[in-house]
Amino acid sequence: MSRAIIALICVSVMSTVARGQTPTDRVILERTACFGFCPVYTVEISRGGLVAFTGKAHVLKTEATRQIESTAFSSLISYLDREGFFGLDSSYTPGNPGCTHVMTDQPGATISVIDGVRTKQVKFYYGCRGDRT
Repeated sequence: MSRAIIALICVSVMSTVARGQTPTDRVILERTACFGFCPVYTVEISRGGLVAFTGKAHVLKTEATRQIESTAFSSLISYLDREGFFGLDSSYTPGNPGCTHVMTDQPGATISVIDGVRTKQVKFYYGCRGDRT
């Protein structure tokens, strides 16, 4: 998962489409540390449109919240559906299929989605380069 994909997810949050249901439904992006000064943070987007940022290391702010249109959550879920997120393996980390070539000291990211009856979590280590076939 590249920075471009994460940027697309964030941009998709700003677009509009459907309606929300339960307040526990959410999408969470967690960025993990690297050997250097990579930012470590969590961004959580609730179905109701609340976006919460929690910075843990190498960030300018440690907390921030914003309210966006509640339809943005459904737009994000639709985008993830279209792009095949729910069909991805649960882990692209060293020792798992899809991570056969590894560079060390890279950050990781975990995207968790709770949407009604569906729950999906995908962990990705940026040092994974997958199969080069």
